[in-house]
Amino acid sequence: MGRADRLNSCTVAARASPAAGTVTDCQRLGFGWFAWSVKCESTTANQAMHTPTASPALLERIDRLAGCQGHWVLIRDGEPETDCSHQWHQDPADHLQTCLTERWRGVSLGFVPSYCGFSDYSNTGLVGLSNYRVLTDPASTPDPFDGILEVGYGWNGRGVVLDLLRVPADVIEAVEALEAYPLLSEDDHSELETEAVLSVWNGDSIRERVRTLQELGLSVFAARRDSAPWELQPLWDSILECCNEYPTANS
Repeated sequence: MGRADRLNSCTVAARASPAAGTVTDCQRLGFGWFAWSVKCESTTANQAMHTPTASPALLERIDRLAGCQGHWVLIRDGEPETDCSHQWHQDPADHLQTCLTERWRGVSLGFVPSYCGFSDYSNTGLVGLSNYRVLTDPASTPDPFDGILEVGYGWNGRGVVLDLLRVPADVIEAVEALEAYPLLSEDDHSELETEAVLSVWNGDSIRERVRTLQELGLSVFAARRDSAPWELQPLWDSILECCNEYPTANS
């Protein structure tokens, strides 16, 4: 069964016209206009089965992000689940079914965009770190409903998790646009590159600087100048390559 079929099995009632007995969670969460509904289906004359279904607006959000690079996680009690069995789902169906079964009580569906995180084993480099900084900075990305969460990767990496019930619509649009050009802010990325290069150079001892210059075939006399990366393009490029390979939030 494909992704579309599995999602449809969870949500087929949501795509139909609203039926009698349908209620929403507007009062419970304040996001009920796109979160979920409960459809009452008679099973006997005296019994009804309550089947929770996702709304068309939520399904639209899922479909839009399903076309982006990333993976799906379950958010429980406001925290993304980070063990391997939950973290790396490429398909949202299982997590969506959990949310529906538990009626979104303490759970939500999260999407982790690949271009908005960084680690020493990813290939996003300073681009991913810059996007992460932009999305987690309230001044750059307003998040009135706390729909942008953070998650750790390994020992030094970080990423963002978009809570599909709460993330602003313009953030979803921005993440979609990363598929065409994977950078949210040219200015932040340029600033980050400068910070990273100068942090490495200024943190090196004279001996380490000399060794680097020798390896690049450059004059060792530049080792005493803090301005050397600005003056020597091969030095700048070499340091920047290392920063992209091993990005850190302290870059």
